Amino acid sequence: MKLAVIIPSRRLENLTESDGAVRRHEPDMPIVVVPDGVSFPSFAPGLDFVAGLRPFVYARNINLGIGAAASLHDPEGFILLNDDALLQTPGGFTALGEDADQRRDYGVISAVTNSAGNPNQYSRGSGFREEFKTLCFVCVLITARAIRRVGALDERFTAYGWEDNDFCRRTREARLKLGISENCFVDHRSLRSSFRGSPGASGDISAGAAIYKAKWGDLQ
Repeated sequence: MKLAVIIPSRRLENLTESDGAVRRHEPDMPIVVVPDGVSFPSFAPGLDFVAGLRPFVYARNINLGIGAAASLHDPEGFILLNDDALLQTPGGFTALGEDADQRRDYGVISAVTNSAGNPNQYSRGSGFREEFKTLCFVCVLITARAIRRVGALDERFTAYGWEDNDFCRRTREARLKLGISENCFVDHRSLRSSFRGSPGASGDISAGAAIYKAKWGDLQ
């Protein structure tokens, strides 16, 4: 599966590390950076930039990145990668693409990690498993066919969190599955988060939860 990586970023330190990890393990994969208040060297090789809008809204900047990646690279899948997540598996994103190719009924597939709001996304050793509720968008592959069927991320989610819950719910309602693959691991504990502060700390998702409940009538 032809892929493109999208990294929204507010911290130059994180972007430098996250981009470097992708370059080490997936050197030929295109990367679209959506910076918001971040200055990154314009000569950086292999990076495409699309200006993020301020104030930072994750869903909005991801949608900008998806649009740019689709125009520039015409991928069959989009890797959404937080700027505080570090790819650790050589060829890990390629492996996610292969998982998606083999499972055409899946719309979103997550890498495993060491810090996520959903503990099902922690590594269990090997294999592929279905997730029946939601995936935290630390590092996920969304297929182009899912975007066509489900639509873009909902930009009403202007607070921290719950835009991923919303997209996963819409994916399930579109009769596409959610998956977790042990073939790709990202470290989500080493870099400082723009929203959570110290690695591993919990962010305040109450405002995002209120937006979700206003839309859906529940927090399921």
